[in-house]
Amino acid sequence: MKVMKFGGSSVGTPEAILRVIEIVRAAWEKEEVVVVVSAFEGVTDGLARVASMASLGDVGYRDAFHELVRLRHTRPVWQLIPNEQSEDVLGKVLELILELECIFRAAYLTKDISKPALDHVLSYGERLSAIIVSETMKARWLTAEYLDARRVVSTDHHFGKAAVDTDVSYGVIKKFVQERQGTIQVVTGFIGSTFAGRTTTLGRGGSDYTAALFGAALQAVVVEFWKDVSGVMNADPHIVPQAKPLARIDYAEMEEMARLGVKLLHPEAVAPLVERGIPFLVRNTFAPHDFGTLIDACVDKSVPVKCIAAASDPAFPDRAIVAVMGDGMRGVPDTLGKICHALGAAGVNIKKVLQEDAERTILLTVSAADKESAVRILHKLFFDS
Repeated sequence: MKVMKFGGSSVGTPEAILRVIEIVRAAWEKEEVVVVVSAFEGVTDGLARVASMASLGDVGYRDAFHELVRLRHTRPVWQLIPNEQSEDVLGKVLELILELECIFRAAYLTKDISKPALDHVLSYGERLSAIIVSETMKARWLTAEYLDARRVVSTDHHFGKAAVDTDVSYGVIKKFVQERQGTIQVVTGFIGSTFAGRTTTLGRGGSDYTAALFGAALQAVVVEFWKDVSGVMNADPHIVPQAKPLARIDYAEMEEMARLGVKLLHPEAVAPLVERGIPFLVRNTFAPHDFGTLIDACVDKSVPVKCIAAASDPAFPDRAIVAVMGDGMRGVPDTLGKICHALGAAGVNIKKVLQEDAERTILLTVSAADKESAVRILHKLFFDS
């Protein structure tokens, strides 16, 4: 069993959805798969914005809704689904759109939208996306069905970032999927429901969290997170264009990278996988032949430094923190000396040094103006030599 999660950019256009279908088809020919999808790119933020407009009495919410929801989700149906099936699929999509339109109108008339109502609004992004993706799969001869995660993911009443009751949810997910073996479940990420049946959202990174929940519940061989990059990079490619994806990192390195500004997978979102020792991959929907980055429990010390990261210093706006990370630095002599020499030779002034976590991470404080230069210099020192 494999769980495959596709982010917003991976399903953001009809062309991207067709690419997803072929990636899933290739996997399904080898083993059982579950697919988790995000809302179309930009839709979740857009729904929050339209909800705010409506609750503030801004009549412009109607045009924004028409563009963001109605046009964005009906056009792909005509482009992806054959004519003889498109009317039925369009009916399912329009039913959700009309429901959502009524909620926005109520918010506009009452000048108010509650937290529970906002969670319900935000759920429509994933629900519309999963319907369109599942119906496209069926139209292209894949045995698939739409699964609204609210049927299997039970949460508390903390609207906006609900906590999942894994004791209940794992059992329900496992039973549901096992009873439908041979059918690809296309699951709405990001959402769940309370025991009273009220819709909740799981917070930012919630769709990744949904995939992790399914992976843990099903004891998946691997969970694949398909994004628009070919894995976890060894530096920010916006700063270092020649940055390359890492072949493998361990759970602790991933958590450290996330803490220090490498924004790809949030540790909370993949915690169910770490707890059960399930490996996961970060792969690129737009370059599916790239292997990506494997993240598991195995510590690889063959490469001293895995990543150079940088972030603003929260205590001093005029400073930045540059991090050199990798388990392989343990016991390697004079790594810090090489770093200081390379930066000093380039005129980068190091204001403070902290070597933490048993030599896994070296933190350097530099001026904000030197942040990008420091990253480029250190990337060249460790990866270009």
